[in-house]
Amino acid sequence: MRPMFNTKLFSQIWQDATEFKEDYLNYESAIENLNKVDNKYVILTWQLIASKFGSTPIRSDSPEQFKLAVFSIMASEAPTWARRLELQKSVRDLTEADLIAGDSTIANRAENPDSAPTTQTMDELTYINVQTTSKQKRSKVHAYALLDSLLQNDLCETYVHRFNSLFKRVYVPADYIYVTKEDED
Repeated sequence: MRPMFNTKLFSQIWQDATEFKEDYLNYESAIENLNKVDNKYVILTWQLIASKFGSTPIRSDSPEQFKLAVFSIMASEAPTWARRLELQKSVRDLTEADLIAGDSTIANRAENPDSAPTTQTMDELTYINVQTTSKQKRSKVHAYALLDSLLQNDLCETYVHRFNSLFKRVYVPADYIYVTKEDED
């Protein structure tokens, strides 16, 4: 026997990612694309929420209120989360040469230059009297330690955790009415 709850399950609100995306696009157009999120992240959001809360009853009695709450969280959290996922991909894609390359520091002093020096560029001056440069190179061990410190594997879990408050934590099935043979007579 399947338990019955007094509110709908997440899987009863949206049965697939297509429904979720359509509802989100309708919501997004209502807020004038304030925090637009790429469709792949909308679908990924549905997949993450469905995998964690698919058979969990929602906290709200109103499915529309629940949808608005989900989309409100997405409007405030999804753009940053999506950007962090993209940054993590960039970090993971760094080559060994990129990791080993270190920082460089350049300090110039020019006396009586032909033209006024600009502070709007990071280029080295060609008309200098004195230049001090410091270029660093990391060892492979330090490069991989840096990479390890930059990698994060809990970005999705942190994002999905924001939706916890929309779902019931204690499952209380609806009251059942038992009918016996004697009651029918």
